[in-house]
Amino acid sequence: MLVGLLLPAVQQAREAARNMQCQNNLRQMGLASLNYESSLQAFPTSGWGAYWIGFSDYGLGVRQPGGWHYQILPFMEQNTLFNYASSSDSTSVQQAGARTLCTTPVAMFNCPSRRTPVMFPFGIYGVKSPYFGGSSGSERVSTLEGTYRSDYAINGGNATASWLDGPASYEPDSIPTTSGGGTGSMSATQKSDYFSKNTGIALSGKMVSMAEIYDGTSRTFLIVEKYLVPDHYMLGNDPHDNQSMFTGTDTDTLRFPGNPSRLAPGTTYNSASLHVYSPYQDRKGMEGAYVGSAHSGGFNAVLCDGSVRRFSYSIDKLPFAAYGSRNDGQVVSDVE
Repeated sequence: MLVGLLLPAVQQAREAARNMQCQNNLRQMGLASLNYESSLQAFPTSGWGAYWIGFSDYGLGVRQPGGWHYQILPFMEQNTLFNYASSSDSTSVQQAGARTLCTTPVAMFNCPSRRTPVMFPFGIYGVKSPYFGGSSGSERVSTLEGTYRSDYAINGGNATASWLDGPASYEPDSIPTTSGGGTGSMSATQKSDYFSKNTGIALSGKMVSMAEIYDGTSRTFLIVEKYLVPDHYMLGNDPHDNQSMFTGTDTDTLRFPGNPSRLAPGTTYNSASLHVYSPYQDRKGMEGAYVGSAHSGGFNAVLCDGSVRRFSYSIDKLPFAAYGSRNDGQVVSDVE
């Protein structure tokens, strides 16, 4: 009986410790992102697409095919992992380095309440040999038995429909732009909307500066926890968690707090009229590219000023969408 009474308290204490570690992970990622912004005068991009990982020879910014996880590695004392190979190395050395990138754990990218950093199999719709560029511009990673994945995503704003697979080879004119490079089957209107109407922090082919966060850095999500299906934690059977954590633009690495609505300055909204995908605690049988976590009660996020906060799953749709947009101009009350 005594054990039965003490067990819930022990479990709560352990979860409190795991939640604190999760918040510390976000704090460190936020600091790395702000150091990145201090160096480049803009936040990390989202990379080239789901079928690409990073390659250090392409530097940082819009020319870098790897996503934000890869781009902040030099700012979290992971320079060796970032510089895994050079285009001056042989193809075999490059491929071995790219394989090392995909199969090296970075504990900070996993929430201890959900899963430890272990090798996960590539899942459904997976690309087992992603591009990384290399000396030929179209090198692919040698066959992988698995890869590491992250439990965190950068704020992609409201544009879920415009993620890019990326080009088939690394060429300067393949960099995603409004003129069409790397944008696949997107129409001219979609290309224009992606760059001009996206409300997030990370895009493919565009760097967002601190000055473009018109709503204030303390009122805008930078990195959030991502929702996942518990049944698929270790399997890769969730289409939003089936690639390497170093992939470019994909729902594995971005989440979209403002989707599908785009808030307009000076317009009055209410929760009944505003169509926004709410955050959720992980649950069985419901897939989706939502914000959420394995924690009970709420999810953690680091804001663009580097502060870490916990937000309730019952947060009203308007402030949730407003925190997911850097430029909506809405006046919302403080929330938890």
